[in-house]
Amino acid sequence: MSSLLLSQLSNCSNPRNDKLKKELAKTVMSSSEENSSPELLRLLGSGVTVLSPFHLSQFSPNALKDILISLGSEVKWSLTQAKTLVVKVLQGKQELSGDELMSLGSAVRGVASSLLKNVKPKGLLDDERLNWMSQRMSIMQRKALLDGLHGDVNASELVQKVPASMLPSLSLSTLDEADLTSFDQLEGKQWTRAQAAFLVNKILGKMMTLTDMRKLGSAMQGISCQMIEKLAGSGVRVLAQTVTEASSWLSKTQACCTAQSLFSGLEKVRVGYFKNITITELEGIPTQLLVHLPDDKIASLPVSVCPVFLERMMEADLSSLPLSSSSRAALTDRALRCLGRNMSQLSSEEVLSLGPLLCELPPSQLSLLAPKILNSTMHALASCTQIPQRHWRLLFQLLNDTYGEPSDWTANMMESLGPLLLMNDSAVRSLRYKSWLKKALTDLMNSRTCPSSPPPPSEFSSCLDLSALRWKIFSLSTSDSVPLSAEVPARKKRAVVHQWVVAPSASLIEELGGANVHWSPAQFSMMDVATFTSAVETLGEVRDYSTEQLGVLREKALEAWGPVSGLNESQVIRLGCVSQGFNRTELPSLPLSSIDTLETLARCSWTQTQREAVWRCFVEHTNMTAGDLGAVELVGLDQFICGLDTEEIGQLHTAIFREAVQSIGQVQCPLAVTEHLKQLAVSVFGEPQGWSEAQVNSLGNIMAGLSLSEFRTLSPSALSFLSPTSIPLIPPNRLAALSAKQLEGLGLENAVMVTDEQKASLGEVQRAALGYAMGLNRAETAQKPSSNLPQSSGASVMGTLGVGVFLQPFLFLLLGCVL
Repeated sequence: MSSLLLSQLSNCSNPRNDKLKKELAKTVMSSSEENSSPELLRLLGSGVTVLSPFHLSQFSPNALKDILISLGSEVKWSLTQAKTLVVKVLQGKQELSGDELMSLGSAVRGVASSLLKNVKPKGLLDDERLNWMSQRMSIMQRKALLDGLHGDVNASELVQKVPASMLPSLSLSTLDEADLTSFDQLEGKQWTRAQAAFLVNKILGKMMTLTDMRKLGSAMQGISCQMIEKLAGSGVRVLAQTVTEASSWLSKTQACCTAQSLFSGLEKVRVGYFKNITITELEGIPTQLLVHLPDDKIASLPVSVCPVFLERMMEADLSSLPLSSSSRAALTDRALRCLGRNMSQLSSEEVLSLGPLLCELPPSQLSLLAPKILNSTMHALASCTQIPQRHWRLLFQLLNDTYGEPSDWTANMMESLGPLLLMNDSAVRSLRYKSWLKKALTDLMNSRTCPSSPPPPSEFSSCLDLSALRWKIFSLSTSDSVPLSAEVPARKKRAVVHQWVVAPSASLIEELGGANVHWSPAQFSMMDVATFTSAVETLGEVRDYSTEQLGVLREKALEAWGPVSGLNESQVIRLGCVSQGFNRTELPSLPLSSIDTLETLARCSWTQTQREAVWRCFVEHTNMTAGDLGAVELVGLDQFICGLDTEEIGQLHTAIFREAVQSIGQVQCPLAVTEHLKQLAVSVFGEPQGWSEAQVNSLGNIMAGLSLSEFRTLSPSALSFLSPTSIPLIPPNRLAALSAKQLEGLGLENAVMVTDEQKASLGEVQRAALGYAMGLNRAETAQKPSSNLPQSSGASVMGTLGVGVFLQPFLFLLLGCVL
């Protein structure tokens, strides 16, 4: 029965089923007479991941190979499991055929980079399975496989046949070698921004037409704002239409500068164009560009275009506007005035016609809504991905006044309004125990997806700080065994939960995942050795332990496995970020003889001193010098490249650096190290004044190492291709060396990354230029405060809009809250 249920659960992706799968797998194992028979693997199915690396090593190579082939991409192995499977199945092979690599399935993450370099290419690039398999590889593994394939396949064939997941790993040197010369060769490929800039320059040079632009596909990312401005001479409306046809590849910066070119061109057609714009003319402006209309132009739109304006706002995507942009308030202000009625008189349909602008309404306006309308509006707000942080405190107060304290909410209320709780950490932490609360909060956590790498700039991020929510789930999870009967008063219940001290168990650690960061050092100290060794890989995935927590976990590691000098590389991989707890005398003793192990540790939050110690440890164990490192090794070093000293950086081969520079550029090193890496870049690419847009983008954070005089030589076009993460790393006095024209050239996504300290070093003209890069009028030198939203103005346009405006899925969902 257990094996049957396990096989049925194998197709379920619900995270809450994972614990049940593991329990069923253990039941199947305990009822099996032979714990290392092929039959047991067949019975376990996708539940085979419950087996420890040691248990997996007891099966025959053929049995493991068969289960890997049958499972394919279905399961996710831990790194230690994957390495165990690879070692057992390959049995010491130093070369692999394409079929042998494919047979490893999702365990491919455990293949050493040195082995991937020696994969025989025959038929591999034509195998459709390579795409999903390479998605499970690390960046270094993909680089190693590409290097191996390139040894037997010419660059042109490699670029044409490489799967989408491996395309970003192709260096600009390989693209240059491939000698792509036509748009047909770009079709269907998803290029990185650096690759796109390189290809646009190589194929088109500085001469581009609107017809050319339509053929670019994802290479559209390589178009600079300067090129867009030049094309405006072909007709701004045609330009706007052409650009928005490629909207899926249009960056926020490109949308902003296209809008600026369009609006500037339209103002030349007729003085005061937007004050007397017609319905037909407004319909001709793509919504993606309309949201970038300057504040004064938005405010001056005539009442006659309100129906079209509201239609456009219903479908608008505000994610291209910085969260602090005054355009958000200006658009909201104009939309409310278009409705033409007091807030207290608005219907649900009218409020919901605001679309995403509903999320921008200040609490002072929301509080004027009729109670029934406020109810539906609050439910709609719970679906917002972005609510201005300046509204959080008063909006939460309005939520509390409307629905009472969150601790008194029902399960249904928590499900529908829960996202609004995330505006108040104290409210989340103080939620009282309910039998359904853990599930509700876990569902809320799982619904808040956020890209892990690279993180979006804060000005464009919809990601909230979920630490309070994670802590509450942790608190509820560790209090599950507390006997709380319905008869116990709430105050006593809280006291019992507060006083209850739970020692970490293996199952609880696995369930908590990233929330393990909330165990206190005292609780970690209560953990027995068996629990630690069983759950250490899960503990090792947490990157942000405190120094005190790491100290206790270090003691547990020494208690379990003895001194650091006696550890093996497999144990280091299992320890993961727990290794950060070892002191400066212990780190040099780590058995780091593989670049693959170093890459695994690179995901952790190492200090600069630790980086240097880990790098020295690797050098001593491998007898390698910096000059011995190849491109694959440089990629695998990741943040540990910051541990190289000046002499070692000078030993890196220029050709190797050129191949690996895009990965190196993603690392954030101390300024002194960055300056030395910049010097190496100069020896590779020449003086900065001649760097292309593609090279600037590839160099990433290394660009922060340019000197004051070098920054002055960069073209505005090149500056727009700076990596946003590099901007805050530039010393303020060096950023202040940029001219107004250069600051304008930064573009929207880079301009919003300028820190307050950097802004303070700029002059008035420079700040105005920076404002223009962020979408403000050239005359505006600072963001204008939001005007008070009017209670009434103009005539209602609801009758003109008609029912069709509201036939949107979003509206149907929200109207259900009213009915």
